[in-house]
Amino acid sequence: MSSTLAPDALDSMSATHTHAPAESADPVSIPSSAPGMASSLVGQRVGKYRVLREIGRGGMGAVYEAIHESIGQRIAIKTLNEELSSDARHTARFFDEARAVNIVQHPGLVRVFDHGVLENGTAYISMEFLQGESLQERLSRLKKAGERMPLHEALRISRQIGSALEAVHDKAIAHRDLKPGNLYLVPDQEAPGGERVKVLDFGIAKFFGSPDLQHAGSDVERHLTTVGKLLGTPVYMSPEQCSGAEQIDDRIDVYALGVIMYQLVAGRLPFEAPAACVIMTKHIMETPPALRSIVPDLPEDICTLIHEMLAKGPKERPSMSQVVIRLEQILAQDPELSTGDWRSVHRSRMTIKRRQSGTRPLIWALAGFVALSGGLLGIGLYRRAHRKAAAAAVVAPPSATAVVAAAAAPPLATTPGQPTIAVPSPTPPPDPAQAVAAAAPDPSESAAKAAGVKPGRKKSRDGASSKPKAKPEGGSADSGSSSGSDIPILR
Repeated sequence: MSSTLAPDALDSMSATHTHAPAESADPVSIPSSAPGMASSLVGQRVGKYRVLREIGRGGMGAVYEAIHESIGQRIAIKTLNEELSSDARHTARFFDEARAVNIVQHPGLVRVFDHGVLENGTAYISMEFLQGESLQERLSRLKKAGERMPLHEALRISRQIGSALEAVHDKAIAHRDLKPGNLYLVPDQEAPGGERVKVLDFGIAKFFGSPDLQHAGSDVERHLTTVGKLLGTPVYMSPEQCSGAEQIDDRIDVYALGVIMYQLVAGRLPFEAPAACVIMTKHIMETPPALRSIVPDLPEDICTLIHEMLAKGPKERPSMSQVVIRLEQILAQDPELSTGDWRSVHRSRMTIKRRQSGTRPLIWALAGFVALSGGLLGIGLYRRAHRKAAAAAVVAPPSATAVVAAAAAPPLATTPGQPTIAVPSPTPPPDPAQAVAAAAPDPSESAAKAAGVKPGRKKSRDGASSKPKAKPEGGSADSGSSSGSDIPILR
C-alpha cells in the first residue's frame, strides 16, 4: 500500500533547505543548535552585513537574512555546519555552488555575491535575498484546497525552469537536486506571467564537463553518503542516481524536471511510497502510470514529452534544450495555452545567439561549394567555346571550297544539252570515246540496272566532300565515275 510523502518528509530527504520565505514582521523562533550544526549567527556581523534572523536550517547548515545597515540591502547568508566546514573537501564543494552560479549568467538563477570563512571556521556564501514562495509551498496550498495548477501556468513554470537549466547544462554543470523546494517563485513584472522562477541550491552540483572543478568527487560523495546525506531527493532522483552510478550528466536534471512536470499537471507524483528506498526502487524498475489515465483531457503532446523525460535510460531522454523548444511549440500552437505570458526575451536571445554560432560553419561550407561550382562551370564553358572556335577554323565554308575547286579543275567533254561539271582532280581526264564506250549499256543487262548506278563522292583538294547533283528533269541520270570523271550516261 502506497502513500504520499508529506512535504516535511520531502524536506528531510533533501540536501539542505535553502529557500527564504517571505519576510514577516513577527520574530522567527530559532531552534537550539543541534550537535554538529553551526551556531546561530543572529545579531552577529558578516562583513558589512548584520544578521537579522534565521530563515532555514538543514542537514548541512543554515540560511540567514542579513542587511547592509548603511544602504539597506538585504541578502541571504548560507552557512556550512562546523563539522563539514572543518573538511577541506566539503568546503571546496560548498564553494563550488558559488562558482557554478557565477559561471552561468541567467535571470533564473539566484545571484551569489561573495563567499568565505568566518572567524569560527564556518564557511559561508552570501547571495540574493528572495521574497516569494517555493514551488513546494504553492503545490501544498493547492493540494489542501483540492485544486490542481492550471495547465498554462504549469507549462509556463516548467519552461522557465528548463530555460535556466539549459544555460546551466551549456556550461557542463548538472544541478543534481532539482525539486519544488529548490524552485522559488518571486514577483517580477518584467517576467512572463508576472513572476519568475529562481533555481536555488547548487550545493551538490556536478561539474561533469570540468574535471578541474571536481574535487575528488567520488570520494566526497561516498563519505557524504556514510554520514547520512543523500545526493539528491529520492522522490525526484533519476534511476542512475538511485542505483549509485558514478558516470552521470545533465540528463539527471531532465528526469527530475519530468517528475516535477508530472506532479504539476497530474496533481500527484509518478511514484509514491512510505519509504525512500521503495521510491528509489520504483524509479529503477517501474514505469510511471500513464498521465492520460489520471488526466484524460491532457493533450497528447504534453503526455508524450513528460513520459520521454522519465525514460529509464539517460540517452533515451531529450536534452534540456529540446525540452524547452517543445514546450515553446506547445504553448505557441495551442490557442487555449498561448496567452503570450510564457515568452522570454532572454530565451529568445540565447536561441538566436546559439543558432548564429551553430550556422556559421554551414554558411562557410555553402559559400565554398558555390565558389567551387562556379569555377568548374566557368572552366567547362571556356573549354566548350574553345572547341567550337577550333572546329570553325579547321572546316572552311563549302562555298569558298567549291569556288577554289572549280577554278583549278580542267574542263571536261560533255554531251550536248548536259551541264558541265567541274571535278577537282589532279589526274588528266580520260578519253571521251573510251568513257562513252564504257558507259554504253550492255545488251545482257537491263536498262533499269544501268540507270540505277550511283555516282561516287569526290573530295576536293581541301578535303571537303562534294555531293552528287540531282537528276535533271529531262530524265537523264547524274553523271559520275569512280575514276575521277563525271560523264553523263546516255540512254
